[in-house]
Amino acid sequence: MRTRMTEFISNLQSTIITELENIDPTVPRFTRRTWDRAQGGRGIRKTGRRE
Repeated sequence: MRTRMTEFISNLQSTIITELENIDPTVPRFTRRTWDRAQGGRGIRKTGRRE
């Protein structure tokens, strides 16, 4: 169940970011960075740039 939820949230996050980027293709894209935590766990940080 944990794996399924992790995949669901990750896919949802990617879908939301992609749709936001599609609203106005002229603005800078989100920066994506993956990270791993020494105590266990990982994630993907997606941040937008301001002009």
